[in-house]
Amino acid sequence: MKTYIVLDESGAMHLKNERYFVIAGFMTRELHKVTSAHKKVEGIVKERKTYQLMKK
Repeated sequence: MKTYIVLDESGAMHLKNERYFVIAGFMTRELHKVTSAHKKVEGIVKERKTYQLMKK
């Protein structure tokens, strides 16, 4: 059985004079659940952005 490492960058974090780039992740054997959840969230974001553009 394959194990997958899923990584996600959460962007830049600025603390006083220091700059960091945050990357987090987890291990899973159920990659299909991760990809389907990701596609669902991307669809919601796209729908909201489209709605906001149409609203202007």
